[in-house]
Amino acid sequence: MREFTDDDVHLAFELGNDPYIPFIGSLPAAHTAQQALEWIHRQRGRLDEGKGLSFAIADAESDNAVGAIGLWLKTCRPAARRSATRLLARTGATGSPAAALKALTGFAWTIPTVRRIEL
Repeated sequence: MREFTDDDVHLAFELGNDPYIPFIGSLPAAHTAQQALEWIHRQRGRLDEGKGLSFAIADAESDNAVGAIGLWLKTCRPAARRSATRLLARTGATGSPAAALKALTGFAWTIPTVRRIEL
């Protein structure tokens, strides 16, 4: 897992092929290249907005984004902000959604204010 970059815009187009995506997120159906890039920028801004954390699931060998995962917090407190960098440094995720989910869940439990995790 890693932070989204502008190079991940291809992922927005791949996700755009799923008709369910516009119903659960902020990526519009039949989006333009500009809207795809704006989606990437929103992913990077989730922590600053106090909404949570959003990460690209990347292939370990190529660093190519193959998916997305996020931790949405009702209130994103400073503890989550400080811990986000540690999550990126210690996760062993190799592009596997299961490995990313395991790493993100383990990280979530390190945030003192987290009392429940919902999938």
